[in-house]
Amino acid sequence: MRLLSNGNSKPSEARIGLAYSLLAYFWWGFAALFWKKLTGVPPLEILAHRILWSFVFLIPLFFKKRIREQCAGVFARGSHDWIYILLGTILIGFNWGSFILAMVTERILEASLGYFIAPLTFVGLGVWFLHERLNRNQQIAVLLATIAISLLWFRLGTLPWIALCLAFTFTFYGLFKRKISIDASLTVALETGLLALPALLYLRAYGTGHDLITWALLIASGPVTLLPQVWFTLGARRVPFSIMGFLQYIAPMMNFLIGLFIYHEPFDEVRMLTFSLIWLGLFIYTGDMIARRRIAGREAKLKSA
Repeated sequence: MRLLSNGNSKPSEARIGLAYSLLAYFWWGFAALFWKKLTGVPPLEILAHRILWSFVFLIPLFFKKRIREQCAGVFARGSHDWIYILLGTILIGFNWGSFILAMVTERILEASLGYFIAPLTFVGLGVWFLHERLNRNQQIAVLLATIAISLLWFRLGTLPWIALCLAFTFTFYGLFKRKISIDASLTVALETGLLALPALLYLRAYGTGHDLITWALLIASGPVTLLPQVWFTLGARRVPFSIMGFLQYIAPMMNFLIGLFIYHEPFDEVRMLTFSLIWLGLFIYTGDMIARRRIAGREAKLKSA
């Protein structure tokens, strides 16, 4: 049980955090089954409903005094939060749209590939934007990912652009979120709020009629989107980062298994080799991260002794 505790939280708190985190990641994994139920609806219309209903369910946030005060601070003179929120809004729109497109066009495997690549794109962006230096294991992991994508491009004649879009929008979104000083739930509310008006205008112009079940699914896309984000936030505050590093692979692995065994998407030798190289890179990267954190923990204990 020591793995589920750290210096800042009691074991019971860590177990609660682990439960929330598992709930979030398994929900994200099973979400592919939900979005596949909307295959007959145009992807842009699904995206518009997802945005609009997410915002509707977040409206009660703005009745809280603390949230209103933070919201006013976003646009206060000298604050740069609004810039990062605007950039995050664009990125989350592309991310949600790409994921929906993957679900309804039988490209679930490609979507899972994108989220497997994401941890390695974080490393690459750290080098590019933050001028971080990679150690040998990190270099090998990034190189394997590059080879995997190049192989897929060369053999199939096309880039897995949905996977790349998901990976890079998710990574840049995470990068910009680190720059924002306000409550995470308010950030999501403002992002969906900025997208809500274009979504509403799109639905008025191009929205189509649906039966009762489809309408129920479209409305449910709001809580389906928001609930795992809430659970993830509650879990991330309690679970050690090293544990979260392992949990982040649950959802893409579930997407992979769903795409392969339930929807029988193509998985030839090229795709098998691509995934194998990505998984090998992630194994090296994760092992290196755990080893460095253990060394840092031992050094911290020696200094405090």
